[in-house]
Amino acid sequence: MQTHDNLQQEVNEYFESSSAHWQNIYAEKKLLPRIYQDRHNTALAWIRRLGLRKEARILEVGCGAGLMSVELAIDGYTVDAMDATSSMLHITQKNARLQGVKNRIRLQLARA
Repeated sequence: MQTHDNLQQEVNEYFESSSAHWQNIYAEKKLLPRIYQDRHNTALAWIRRLGLRKEARILEVGCGAGLMSVELAIDGYTVDAMDATSSMLHITQKNARLQGVKNRIRLQLARA
């Protein structure tokens, strides 16, 4: 019988080994990537409609490649980007640096 920790380890191993895929899926033009892109854009629109103050801090649990965190940082928010895998946080850090918002994103290696 698998425990919660064993299942979490399997999930972490999957995302560690497929982190490049999750970075690229938001740029591809096929159907499945389009579904992820639409979900991303819908969530971002909901957050923007909340009318949060620009000095608000946002916690993104399971930030993956950090694309949502980066978008929110570009909008002026400070984001605590949490993921259970270091490879995803590395990609988040790279994306934040490339977009000039690395000072607005704090990386947290943790699981919720």
